[in-house]
This record gives sequence, structure tokens and C-alpha cells, in this order.
Amino acid sequence: MKLSQAAICVIVAFLGFGNALPETSAKTARCAIDPVIIIGAGKAGAAATRDLTTRGCKVVVVEARDRVGGRAHIIQDWGSGFPLDTGGTYIHGGSVDNSVRWVAEKKLGLKTIESGGDSAYIGPEDRMKWTKASNGEAYTEGVMELGWAAYEDWWECVAKLEADRLAKGQQDVSLAWATNEVMNGFLMRDDTFVKMAEMNTDTTYLLFIHLNKVFEGDWGLPLSQFKLFGFKDDYHWRTIEEGDRVIVGGMQQVPAALLKDINLVLNYRVTRIDYIDTKNPIITVEGTSGEDRNITSGITIISTLPLEILTARDVEFVAPLPANKRLSTNRRGIARLNNLHLEFPSRFWEEDLGTMTLVPQESDPRHDAFLGEWIWTGSLLQIKGKHDSTDAKSDTYQPALSFFWASDDYWHESLSDKELKNMALKKLIMRYGKENVLEPTSYIASRWNTDPYTKLAYSGLRLYSTKEDWENLAAPINNALFFAGEHTNLDGRYQTLDGAYDSGIRAAKEVAGLTENGLGKIVSEWENPTKKTK
Repeated sequence: MKLSQAAICVIVAFLGFGNALPETSAKTARCAIDPVIIIGAGKAGAAATRDLTTRGCKVVVVEARDRVGGRAHIIQDWGSGFPLDTGGTYIHGGSVDNSVRWVAEKKLGLKTIESGGDSAYIGPEDRMKWTKASNGEAYTEGVMELGWAAYEDWWECVAKLEADRLAKGQQDVSLAWATNEVMNGFLMRDDTFVKMAEMNTDTTYLLFIHLNKVFEGDWGLPLSQFKLFGFKDDYHWRTIEEGDRVIVGGMQQVPAALLKDINLVLNYRVTRIDYIDTKNPIITVEGTSGEDRNITSGITIISTLPLEILTARDVEFVAPLPANKRLSTNRRGIARLNNLHLEFPSRFWEEDLGTMTLVPQESDPRHDAFLGEWIWTGSLLQIKGKHDSTDAKSDTYQPALSFFWASDDYWHESLSDKELKNMALKKLIMRYGKENVLEPTSYIASRWNTDPYTKLAYSGLRLYSTKEDWENLAAPINNALFFAGEHTNLDGRYQTLDGAYDSGIRAAKEVAGLTENGLGKIVSEWENPTKKTK
């Protein structure tokens, strides 16, 4: 596709390495004449695009894929013919404080429905099933209560250990190390720690599976990489009230609607960014047929490149990024999360099944814990036509299950869909019996870590990362290069779709603030007015 030779303003969201260049003065607005180029058509890029076009700027979006949405992707007419979310699916924290729910319902007229739970624990608690992975035997209610109590005790114990190490001026440690201290009776004079050290085997397994679900299955990092200091503060996670929600018809509808009638340049991957000439930054893009092309920016660049693309040095920067950006990029973690979807001829599981957790029966909580530990019914995966009920008994939902795996189980991506399907069936047979489990009619797995345009599910927060990493990753360079994306979110909402959306709005406002014609003073129509901040 041939682009206009006019000077173009580039917005790229998600960058980070190099040495600082001299400061430059604010630039005169030309975006009403020369388009702004936004690199990346995911949530951040789409939000920045819509915000700037509303302010009167022309925009061109450059996207490496053949579609919009980034890590939010719908397979239309999957299986027996329904839309299937295979990437970012959930509105984590379903109140209108969540910008994705706000923009979907209030601005785009889409419908959302409650899926329940709070990210790691999808669905109502009374519909959660807990099963031994070794033999399919269900846990009794009494044992489950002991597991929940141990989990609550763990939070209290680890918080006390954190306070103790901070008071003594000791260095940060991993949550795996901290958990080992707690389990071995740290501060035995405290009754809580004594209880932790004396737990029976079933309670211990349940405790570790809770930790696996929350830290590895939700945040995407193993306890051995997760930092102790600040593990409960808002920089790790700012909670939004109400249960999780999904968008009827799929999450990809949001970026698609935001990018409607926008000049999209698909199938072009950014390979080089030259921002030495701050008045005319240049990006080099490579098309699917292999040809390279330079695009000159009229005002600035905003990047939405995922964190691991920056870490892997897949994009060349002419003039390295500042040292603090490089350090923060390398210090932040890479979170892994994938899923396997299976559709069956009919349901063979409980009508009231919300989620099932397969609890490993080994000392290592990940041993034999195929595909993480989550299974949930197809009622959370799709809605047909006008139906908007999430009742698992409704015959409007497909007989489908999703397995999830996360953290260091990335080796699953080397297996074929058929191999993953066969492994999943073995686990289902343990629970429901070989005579009851049906062969799936359709199945498909995601592979975000080997995806060449993401190389991760979302960013993480590793040991020794700091609060300053967010500011470093989000900071613009010389009014020539700006950054957005979930890993740059400054409101404790990294890893989330709303965090990506809000970062795109922030970057657009920063670019608009450079102009001399008052564009930056315009109140954005696309910024969530009900959003709370830290």
C-alpha cells in the first residue's frame, strides 16, 4: 500500500531503551493537515486514534497483522458457528470505573454481561468445583474451607514477613522464598504461623493451588519471580469493584469500532525508528512481501509495541532509548497465559459447573497440573443472537470447555492442538469417566508467547522491579517519541484491557498538549469520566 508523501505524525505505544537526546521545544500543530501515524491497532492504539481524531487530527494506523485488535481476537463462526474470544476476553472489575466497560456500553452501544468472580476465580463461588488431578475425586466442603482459611492466613503471614524485612533493612526476596519461610514456621511465637507450619497434606495442596491460580494463573509469573516488597500495593494491582464481565459478541469489537473509518495500513511491521531529527522522526516498515518503506513523521511518534518486542530488540532504534528505559524494560517480567477451547456434541458435566480446579497431588504444585488449573463451561465463552443470560442451564450456550495454563508452562506451545486436546481429555476422563467423556467436535489453542508480534500474554512485575519502572516506560522522549500500552499504565491496571485503553488516551493527550492551537485543552470525549486513579 502506498502512503501519502506528506509528513506524518507517528504514535507507537510500548517502547523502552537508550541515551537521552537534547530537549526540543514544543512543535506547532500540523496534525490537521499531516496525519498522525499510530503503530499498533490494539486497545492502546485504537484509544489514541479515536481520541486524536475527535480532537481534529488526521490519523494513519500501521499494524503488523492482517486485522485489528492486537491481543484481543475473535474467531468468527468457530465450531458450530459462534464467535470465540481467544485472547483478552474479560473486563476485570465490572463497574463503570473500568474504562473498557464504560466505552463499550456508553460510547459504542455494546452489551456486557457479568461472568462473576474476580479474574483468578471466575464465576460464583458456589459453582466452583475442586478436584484431585490424580484421580478426579472431589474435595469435601470441610477440606475446602480449611484450604480457603490457609490461603487467608498466607496473606497475613507474608505481609508480616514483608514488614519484618523492611524494618530490618533487608533486601527484597521472591514470594517463593517468603512462602518457604512461612511454611517452615517463621516467627513461631505467632499462632498464625504455627497453624501454617502444621497444615495437613490436603490443606497444603489447596493452599498452593490458590497461590498458583492468583499469581501464576492470573498475574502470569511463578512465585519464584514475584517480588515480596509491595506485593499488595496499588502498583501491583488497583482493584475495581464488582465482578468480571464479558462483551456479548467478543472483546475485539471495541478496537474494531474505535478504528472504524480510520486509514488502516495492515500487514506492515515496524523494523526501525529514527527519532534523532525530532522535527521529522522516521519509521521503517516491512510489508508481508518483504519490501521496506520509510515513513516520515510530521510531529511525533507514539509506540504501542508490546514489552517483549522491546526486550527482544526486534525493532532497531537509531539513537538508543534512554538508559532508564532500557533498565525498566529488562526489569519488568513477561507473563504467560494461554488457553485451549474444546466444543463437544453435548454437555457431559454438571449443569451448575462454573469452574473446575484440578489440584495436583505432588509436592510441586505445577507437577501434573496440566494447563494451569482452570476449566469452565462454554456459557462464559459465547452468547448466541440476542440472548444475554449467563445461566449455565440455558440451552442457548454451546457445550464448550476452556482449559487455561500460565506462567512457566510455556512448553505447551510446542505441542500441537491435537496433542493438547488428548491431554485435556485424559483429565476429563479422570473426573467424569471414560464412558461419559465425548470426543470434541472442535478445538483450538492460543500461543501468545510464540506469536511474533507479541511474544507474551502481557507484562509482569518481577523481583527487583520498582515503582519507577512504570514512569520510565511511559515517559516520552524529546517530544518525538511517546509510549502507551498496558505495561505503561500508571494507575495500577497493568495487564488489563482497560489499562491499555487508558494508556492510549494518556498518550494522545500528551501529543495534543504539544500543539499550539489548543488541541490539548479540549476535554476528551473518550476518556472515562468515572475512572478512579491511585
